[in-house]
Amino acid sequence: MTEYGNDLRIVARAGIIGGVLGLALVGAGIVAIVARGRWNEASSLVLLLMFLLPPGALVLVVGITACFSIRVRDERVQHVFLRRLVLQDRPLVDFRGVRLTQIGPVLDFRGHQRIWFIGAHMSVIARMDQDLKELAKLARNMQRTSGRQ
Repeated sequence: MTEYGNDLRIVARAGIIGGVLGLALVGAGIVAIVARGRWNEASSLVLLLMFLLPPGALVLVVGITACFSIRVRDERVQHVFLRRLVLQDRPLVDFRGVRLTQIGPVLDFRGHQRIWFIGAHMSVIARMDQDLKELAKLARNMQRTSGRQ
């Protein structure tokens, strides 16, 4: 069984990026406060929020995407929620490839079937596309071989 999706490392990376953005916002906020010459109690609260909101928002959004994954099990491709609930299930032999759309990546299958996999990191998508193409080719070859016997 193989799973593809965002993991805690990617969520942590989003938090770090958000923290850097937050620090930049705090720096800009301090410059603006000093330039106006108005420092008060509300300024401290605003600066704290400017620091905490970017990492909090990014961790929340990326954390939600980490709840979804693509699993390959028993020659089936499954779209899974919280590693337990199967949302969609397609035969591996029908896999055609991953296509990037404006909304996000889509796994295409024969018969115009698809699985939307929004929010996964692009490195995960690229690895999954390559792996699934190879696995689908093997599955098709095995299916042809078993059909001849």
